[in-house]
Amino acid sequence: MHPGEYGAALHVDALTRWTKPGDITNMPRMQNSADGIYNAQSDRWLIDASFLNIRSITFSYQVPKSIVGKINAQDASVFIGAENVALFSKRNGMNVNQAFTGVTSNVFTPARIITAGISLNF
Repeated sequence: MHPGEYGAALHVDALTRWTKPGDITNMPRMQNSADGIYNAQSDRWLIDASFLNIRSITFSYQVPKSIVGKINAQDASVFIGAENVALFSKRNGMNVNQAFTGVTSNVFTPARIITAGISLNF
């Protein structure tokens, strides 16, 4: 395993790399010289790509006319919504919705957005 460019970040899995005889790990040794085939294709990084993505949830409640009439409105509703609610995957941190063809844009999962509001019609 090659450490990459100087100053580049490595995944925390690199901390469990092979370092001395007798080590039991599934991570190869770190090798800074160019005599290894550190960029060769390997199935070492392949994991199950199954995922469950809850993208959007919205709850809305229509306020009864008996309550709405007290504020001289015709109707009212309250709502709360969320986008990018949850993503369940063995690939932590990365957006599993993108194509992983060997070259990725390393896109992280979108930010969670929560909105709430009241709709009044007078």
